[in-house]
Amino acid sequence: MPFYLPAHSLGLVSDELCRAGSSFAPNSACWLRTACAQSSKDVAGWAICQTWTSPQEESEWAVRVLGESEVATCDSCETLRVTAGSGLTPLIQEAYSERLKALQGLLSGSLSPTPDNLAKASSPILPVTRGVIEALRDDPDQDLLARRLASETALSSVLNKALLLLRTLLAGSHEPNIASAEPAQTALTKNIDALEREIRLLQIELQVRQMLATNTASLVLDRHAGGADASRTVEQGDPEPGRLNDADARRK
Repeated sequence: MPFYLPAHSLGLVSDELCRAGSSFAPNSACWLRTACAQSSKDVAGWAICQTWTSPQEESEWAVRVLGESEVATCDSCETLRVTAGSGLTPLIQEAYSERLKALQGLLSGSLSPTPDNLAKASSPILPVTRGVIEALRDDPDQDLLARRLASETALSSVLNKALLLLRTLLAGSHEPNIASAEPAQTALTKNIDALEREIRLLQIELQVRQMLATNTASLVLDRHAGGADASRTVEQGDPEPGRLNDADARRK
């Protein structure tokens, strides 16, 4: 009976990694998955555990991005199924809608600025703080800047996930069952190349946005600070308001 390995269904690849258990170093993908699944306090703050709650969740995200091809490891077997992925663009739009909704709730007051609610509007790369929300509330261009901020946090959030997924794929390529199966290695290499292209495109887009405009959060805070400083400025009156008249009188 042939052994089938879905080449980039990460949940199943993680299963293969965990079956190899002891042969992996503590920083391997298998060890990470096992620790996260057990809610280990030592790794609870690790990026990969904060990003996905389970191997299955990461698997579903990977399949959406890269698609899925079921590979048979015997020479005479055919590829059973191929499903195209959607790439990262639809996920960026979804992330944008979620973060914009959270930002609008925080700005309107329907959501209190708790750490959990702020996290809904943030990304690991671009956190949204209570100060940013307070500054946005006072800004006359609140709606425009909120949309820009949601766009930036969405893009950086998806980029962060893509980089974590890439690390998982690279770790999975060393799993013995995958490393010894040429069809699986070919499929995995193809997926790594596709993901790296998607990441490069996101990085270029992020760089272009940064060149065209400063970071929205920094802009909001700078404008708010400038307005606060201006409001605290007290214009001093002339200590001798009649001196010009006195000077004219003396000349006469």
